[in-house]
Amino acid sequence: MHADGGGAGAGAGAGDGAGDGARGRSPVAPAATRGRRLRTRLGLIVLGSLLVAVAGTVVLVDQLFGRAQRGSLEDLLERDLQRVQALVAAGTLGADFVEQGAGGVRLQFVSNGGTVLLAADAGDPIPLAATPSRSVAGERAELVGSAAWRLPSGLEIGTIRMALDVTQADADRAALRLNLLFAGSLLALVAGALAWGLVSGALRPLADLARQAAAVDPARPRLASYRGPDDEVAELARALNVALEAIAERQQAERDALAEVAHELAAPLTVVAGELRQLATARPDDPRVRAAREAADELLHTSQDLLTLARGELDRAPDLSVVDLAEVARGVADAYPGVAFAADGADARVFAQPDRLRQVARNLVRNAVQAAGAEGVRVAVEGGREVRLRVEDDGPGLTAEALARVFDRYVSGRAGGAGVGLTVARRIVASFDGRIEARSEPGRGATFEVTLPGWSSQVEAEPAEA
Repeated sequence: MHADGGGAGAGAGAGDGAGDGARGRSPVAPAATRGRRLRTRLGLIVLGSLLVAVAGTVVLVDQLFGRAQRGSLEDLLERDLQRVQALVAAGTLGADFVEQGAGGVRLQFVSNGGTVLLAADAGDPIPLAATPSRSVAGERAELVGSAAWRLPSGLEIGTIRMALDVTQADADRAALRLNLLFAGSLLALVAGALAWGLVSGALRPLADLARQAAAVDPARPRLASYRGPDDEVAELARALNVALEAIAERQQAERDALAEVAHELAAPLTVVAGELRQLATARPDDPRVRAAREAADELLHTSQDLLTLARGELDRAPDLSVVDLAEVARGVADAYPGVAFAADGADARVFAQPDRLRQVARNLVRNAVQAAGAEGVRVAVEGGREVRLRVEDDGPGLTAEALARVFDRYVSGRAGGAGVGLTVARRIVASFDGRIEARSEPGRGATFEVTLPGWSSQVEAEPAEA
C-alpha cells in the first residue's frame, strides 16, 4: 500500500491534528537524554561561586588572622628583648632576671664567639636573628630574635637571644581554620539550598513556557499564557505569541485558499465523474472509459478530502449514531470490483458518523487498490466488544521510514498522490475514540487496521440510570 498520509511540515494551512503536527516538528530529546537542565547548571554555578567565595574568605581570614597574630607576637618579643637589653645595660642582670624567661620564653646570653654564657634552661642554642623569625626547637615552634649585649660601660660583648614558644598560637590558628571551614561549608550548603530554591522559582515561568511551547499544535496554535515578572522571560513569551499569531493567520489564509480551490474543483469533478459513470455503463468493455472514470473518481475523492481538511470539519465534534461497520465496508468494497470482502458475522455496530466512517473505509480501500490493484486487496470486518476493519494488499509494501510517516499529511508514496487520505482517515477514527495502525514490510504488502469500540461495549459502560 502506498503511503498516502499527511505531514505537518507542509500542511500548516489545512489544520491537521496534534499528532500529525508533532511528527513534522524537529524532535526534542527527552530530559533524561539532554544535558544538564538550565536550573541544574545555574544551581551548580551559584553553588560553585559560593564555595569559591567561602574558600576565599577562609583563606583571607586565615591570612589576616595569622598576620595579626604574628605581628602581636613579634611586638611582644621585641618589647621583651628591649626590656632585657635595658636591664642589662643598667647592670641589673641576676638570677631573678633570668627566671623571667620561664613560661614559654627562653633567654640566652651568647658571646661574640657564639658560646652560650648564660641561659635560663639547657635547651638548644637559640639561632641568631636580627629580626623576629620562626624556628623549630625539638617539637615546638618558636619565634626568635636577638639584640646587642652591652655592658653598662657600653662595651658590646655578645648578643641577647630570646625564643618565644608559638606552638599554642599555631594550634589556635589551626583550630580557627577548621572552624572557619566548618562554618563556611555549612553556610555554603544553606546558601546553596536557598539559591537553588530561588533559581527554581525564577525559572518556573520559563519552564512553564517551555511546556506550553512543546505542546503547541502546529495545526491549531494557541497563544501561550505567561505568569511571572516582566523580565527577559516575559519578552520571550511575547515573542512566542507574536510568532504563534503569525502562524495562525497564515494557516487561516491557507485554509481559505485551499477551501476555495477544493470547492471550485468539486463541482465540475462531480459532473465529470457522473458522466463517466454513465459512459462506462454504456461501454463497459472500453478500458479508456474505465480508466477515465477511475481517475475522475480519484480526483473527486481527493477534492472531498481537501475540502474536509480546509473547512476544519474534523475539528468539530462528530454527530454520532449507531452504524454497522460491516455494511459500510461491504458497500465500499463493492464499489471496487475484484476487492475481496469478508465479515465474521458478529455484531459490528459502532457509534460513528456514517459519511465519515464511509470516508475512512473508502480511503483505505482506495489506497490499497492503487498499490496492488483490486484483485490484490482484501477487506475484513470483525465484530465484538471491539470492532475491527482490516484492509490488506499484496502491493510492494513500505520501508520502515515510509511506514513511520505513512499518516503524515502531504506525504505520499505514489507519484501524483495528494497525501491527505490517510491523514483524514486517522483523524476521523480518533474522533470516534478509535485507533488506526499500519503494518508493512518491503515486498510483502501492507495492512491497515481500524479498531473502534463496539456499540454493545459502550452501552454497557453507561450508568444504569442512563
